[in-house]
Amino acid sequence: MNEALTKWRFMVFGHTQDLKSGYLEKSVVTQKDLMVFPNAPRFVRQDDVLEFPAKVSNLSQTTLIGKARLELFDPLTNESLVKKFSLENLKTDFTVPAGLSMPLTWRIKVPSDYTGMLGYRVWAESGQQIDGEENVIPVMTNRQLVTETMPFQVRAGQTKDLTFTSMANKMNGQGVVNHSFTLECTSNPVWYAIQSLPYMMEFPFECTEQLVNRYFANALAQKIVETNPSIKNVLDAWNAKGDLKSPLFKNEELKTAVLNETPWVREALKENEQQKLIALLFDVNRMASEKQKVIDILQSRQLFNGGFPWFAERDDWYITQYVVEELGHLKKLGLLDNVLDEVLNKAVAYCDRELVKNYNEMRKMMKKEDIGLNEMAIHYLYARSFYIDIPIEDKSAFNYYILESEKSWLQQGLYNQGLISLALHRWNPESKATNDILSSLNERAQHNDDLGMYWKIDAGYRFFEMPVETQALLIEAFDEIRKDSKLTDEMRLWLLKNKQTNHWSSTKATASAIYALMSHGSNWISNTKLANISIGGNQLVLNSEQVVPSLGYFKIQKQKSEVTKDLASIKVSNSNNHVVWGAAYWQYFQDLDKITNDVSKSFSISRDLFVESVDGNKKVLVPFTSLKVGDKVIVRLYLKIDRPMDYLHLKDLRASGLEPIDIISGYHWQGGMGYYQVTKDLSTNFFIDHVSAGNYTIEYALRVAQNGMFSNGISMLQCMYAPEFNAHTGGKAIIIK
Repeated sequence: MNEALTKWRFMVFGHTQDLKSGYLEKSVVTQKDLMVFPNAPRFVRQDDVLEFPAKVSNLSQTTLIGKARLELFDPLTNESLVKKFSLENLKTDFTVPAGLSMPLTWRIKVPSDYTGMLGYRVWAESGQQIDGEENVIPVMTNRQLVTETMPFQVRAGQTKDLTFTSMANKMNGQGVVNHSFTLECTSNPVWYAIQSLPYMMEFPFECTEQLVNRYFANALAQKIVETNPSIKNVLDAWNAKGDLKSPLFKNEELKTAVLNETPWVREALKENEQQKLIALLFDVNRMASEKQKVIDILQSRQLFNGGFPWFAERDDWYITQYVVEELGHLKKLGLLDNVLDEVLNKAVAYCDRELVKNYNEMRKMMKKEDIGLNEMAIHYLYARSFYIDIPIEDKSAFNYYILESEKSWLQQGLYNQGLISLALHRWNPESKATNDILSSLNERAQHNDDLGMYWKIDAGYRFFEMPVETQALLIEAFDEIRKDSKLTDEMRLWLLKNKQTNHWSSTKATASAIYALMSHGSNWISNTKLANISIGGNQLVLNSEQVVPSLGYFKIQKQKSEVTKDLASIKVSNSNNHVVWGAAYWQYFQDLDKITNDVSKSFSISRDLFVESVDGNKKVLVPFTSLKVGDKVIVRLYLKIDRPMDYLHLKDLRASGLEPIDIISGYHWQGGMGYYQVTKDLSTNFFIDHVSAGNYTIEYALRVAQNGMFSNGISMLQCMYAPEFNAHTGGKAIIIK
């Protein structure tokens, strides 16, 4: 069938009670004599030079002579972007013989100061014949967004003079392009939870950990709205402002391409649009719908043995126990849906079997009864402690690890000691070890006027080496066992100081922090007076759009040219009878093409591009010097890792003129390493659940689709639940002729 045709096939089948049957099939073809087919890329980046391709097809019996036209516009305002994108010849002539097609191209230069959506309309006209097509292309930034943070807290009756040191020192550095300056302050911790929950609700990757945290976020959001009338009144007021859906959220393609890859587009919205978005995410009907979606996915993702995979196909003991743990938190809060009972029972039974299996394997391998205590067993005792009412069929391993925990907790790190204290407190309330652990933790704690009570944590790459999760867990332990709200409040300060712009470092860390803030410590909600702020020596005057008075919260934001060095000097006065806290955030850009290789001491990543050619019967890879449309490009990513690691995310950005060949997500095994591969519009993502020390190579294929000069972006390797550990390649431009 010619691609310019639309062919419809109708089939009818009928039968009688005595099995006599009849069948009818008819076809209808619809077509236009003149049709135009744009071949736009999935996206473009700032400073890309693109030859925008299209094709005119003539299905008539005579030669068609006419003109084709390309229009560029802003889809949000309908403003023309022809001049901004340096499009010189809007119209081009064509002469197409009967039954043939003709290619068309327009040269476009993407400006360096434009991001968002680029709308296009392509028209072809010949006499009375006319055809056209309209669509949008995401325009991505060619810069890496860098966020510098200065959190602060001011105790009751205090005044503090603050200096945003990193901003003051780097403001006029080479290549630094200001994006925004944000200052926020609140005396109500619930507001931090409200700000952070949309991050978990909208996170783009659907691994099991993030799915269960999406459910956690929606369940907790419902509780916040139901139990805090003042917050509900604020959200209702925002709802009353009109249509809650920002234009940015009406186009699903834009959402996945622009918002997932450039989250600062969302941050750059007007304040009232941000309020509308939060109110939309906290809509009761929406939260119920989103919860049900996640429940359906969790039910379908659970494997036959009761375990859960990280992404797909292979069950993962830790991820399954994490699901059990997070649903246990909701159970403790009274927010767990009964519909998940069957899922939980299967998952708990799976964890029981895995513990026994691990126990027996360790005894065989070590050839002795005393096998010590491992991290997964400790995590099991904690996660399983939320379900004491569910019996354990085989308690041989359980009994051993309970006794071993009481004997050898001193050999464990902070996180594991917190897990052991809570597990022993719940399974054996008479255990002397529980109070011994907390006394030891109390002796080793650091106390600081700004940071509160915290511990020096050697951050790492495993689930038991992550600072935010460790602090949140120890808050849970001290509050549940010691019931000392004053001590717990001191520990909460450290969590608030370590919050990023709209969330903590990962979905997992954010969930842990919100649970600790919302479930433990004294009530910080009763007094909501605003702090008094001066910036650069000038008293800050706030308007109604910047303040949420019933939450004691305000936020100001300065954009681009408004950002000056004076903003780095801040004075805060607190007249409340309890602490207020907040943070300043400075965001700036660095061009991708100017980014050089960055490697950590623990791991590194590099990348090569090859062109695949055929020499006789053999496929040969040649380092590319130039590319042309139709070439098959092989991307090789080299990973060097010096220790075992869990849950790595490798994101490889690609140039606009390259199209992925393998678009189906799935699990792969290559070079001694397993990973789950996901293809997105702007990048190919690899999720590695576990990897041993060594050197690894990942290879995948792309096809050259458009002519032009494009930024190829960078490759980024990151520990997904400890994002402060990362490495990336340098960036470069590629030319396709």
